[in-house]
Amino acid sequence: MQKSPVVYEEFDHGAFMEATRFFSSASDRLPHDSVRAIAEEVVNVLVRRASAPRKAGGVPLLSARIDALCDALVGDDPDAAANMILQERLTGVPIDIVYLGYIGQAATQLGTRWDDDEISLFDMTVAAGRMFGILRGLRGDFTPSLAKPEKRALFATAPGEEHAIGITMAADMFSRRSWDIDLEVGLSHDQILEVVDNTDYPIVGLSAGSEDKIVALSRLIVALRISKPWLLILVSGQLADTQRDLMQIVGADGIAFDAASAITEMDRFSELLLERWAPTSDM
Repeated sequence: MQKSPVVYEEFDHGAFMEATRFFSSASDRLPHDSVRAIAEEVVNVLVRRASAPRKAGGVPLLSARIDALCDALVGDDPDAAANMILQERLTGVPIDIVYLGYIGQAATQLGTRWDDDEISLFDMTVAAGRMFGILRGLRGDFTPSLAKPEKRALFATAPGEEHAIGITMAADMFSRRSWDIDLEVGLSHDQILEVVDNTDYPIVGLSAGSEDKIVALSRLIVALRISKPWLLILVSGQLADTQRDLMQIVGADGIAFDAASAITEMDRFSELLLERWAPTSDM
């Protein structure tokens, strides 16, 4: 019998459902190898960020708990893993232990199970989607270390994108509108992640020009969200104009088709940051 859901008021169920649907529908819109690459990205980023099992606030990370979480992540109940994590938050487990300890260690163990052929690609994709969904649902528990929300953003071309005129013009436009914009062009997937990891940008804008960048864009956005759950991500460029549902396809927070829509979306992001902002965090 399915257990009653754990009620944790800060959990964003809409973001959780949207993120899990992103993975469940990936096999319908992306090639098999691309789905595998995105699932692997979730696991790899979590594993890289996870610390060794430890204690914090008197809460031991028992291997039995990690085993149970792994089983729930690949089990039949789509809410079981989320309920386990929410119960931990309700009992006072800090968000960094939930993230780096429970979810990070579960990702490590699931990766081992995958390497040992104990779970299938389908199982791993389901688990990746659920881990991603849980982190998206808990995004309100994460805040950057900035003292206050700022009109600051990183604009970058998507990995492999060669055209940078549009995003360069956009960076200039927003700089004139009193935004603090850092522009990076021609960086690889890992280089963009490194830049974001080492900063506290609340907003990242990504530009892509053609359909063959959709997988790279999806993989990057998933990695960015795991690295910095509080990020707001805007997609733009020629691809945004030709794929009007690009925001849903790649899991972004907003889409800009032209200068006017870019201004509207960035202003909306700024307002969201002000609404959501919490000056302190337990991470």
